Amino acid sequence: MPRTPQPLAPTPGSTVLLLQPLPPADSPEFNYLHRLRQREIRAAFADCHLALDEDEAELVLRIASERVLVLRPTLAQLAAAVRRGAAAAYADTLAARQGNEPILTLRSFERREAQLLASGCEPGSLEEALQAPVSLWRAEVWRERTHGSHGPIVRMGLSYEFKDYYGDTRMDVLPFVPVGVREVLEIGCARGLTGALLQERLGCRVTGVELNPQAAREAASRLAEVIVGDVETLELSRTFDAVVALELFEHLRDPFAFLEKVRRWLRPEGVMILSTPNVGHWSVVRDLLEGRWDYLPMGLLCFTHLRFFTRKSLRDLLELGGFAEVQLVPQRNPVPASFAKVLRKLPGVDWESLDTQGFWVIARNR
Repeated sequence: MPRTPQPLAPTPGSTVLLLQPLPPADSPEFNYLHRLRQREIRAAFADCHLALDEDEAELVLRIASERVLVLRPTLAQLAAAVRRGAAAAYADTLAARQGNEPILTLRSFERREAQLLASGCEPGSLEEALQAPVSLWRAEVWRERTHGSHGPIVRMGLSYEFKDYYGDTRMDVLPFVPVGVREVLEIGCARGLTGALLQERLGCRVTGVELNPQAAREAASRLAEVIVGDVETLELSRTFDAVVALELFEHLRDPFAFLEKVRRWLRPEGVMILSTPNVGHWSVVRDLLEGRWDYLPMGLLCFTHLRFFTRKSLRDLLELGGFAEVQLVPQRNPVPASFAKVLRKLPGVDWESLDTQGFWVIARNR
């Protein structure tokens, strides 16, 4: 299906909106985000129709990146501000409000957005508006944005730009990779940044496996070797001291077949290192209590997750897959005090699970 929005049917007196074009989504995760964002835009600008040419537009909605999340309450408030006379309005970023902490669920993002919208708008600047992930402009201001006079510029609401799905460097894996490993297989190596880190810090040789051909081409410039393919159909005749697969296990159709392959690919006493989310984390539990389970392009409820684990179900699956010596190390993200107060009224609460956002899995091949 086409990824560019189709023009809305014009109605008498409707506003003409130009949506700045975006590059095609390069993954199913961000294709999902694209569809979500387009739905929110259509809902917020229901009285608009889309222009195909800048000269026809009355308003210009700029979305700076395919990785940006913005919802209809913020979009509607941006539109209201511009219609009241603002030259431009732009959404604040979650990073500006609370550092680099990622959003955990869509519902948690909605709560934060509602708080910011309730506080009203703040004065903004042309420079910040031009850099903002989401901004709405009067068309004449947008066309002359680098010079000339303009009316007030305001900021309000919330947007969030997800990290580059293929460009992450996972420094947190270093403590779990044994010193002295010579050959490492990284499954889902993306652009090779984590594998390059392992080569630099540990002096090992990293072979990457990557499904996305474009990301694999970049990884090939960083790693000793890159194999393009799906690990669920891939066969290798070599063995390795360690197999690393970060945020991959939950995406597999057949985890048992994967574990059997890893056991064959590991040398005796070799180690498998996984990182995988915990569906028992408080953020998911709180959403479920409100009847919510919303997918996002990455994180605990990633759109392409096929499996969801708690500590017990993860350990059971690993043992059934042939790994008897398994260590699970929790990745902590504690329950907020306000939610903990509610949960203390309930019997049998597993606080360790609620505090755990994900698990490091360290399993030895015996």
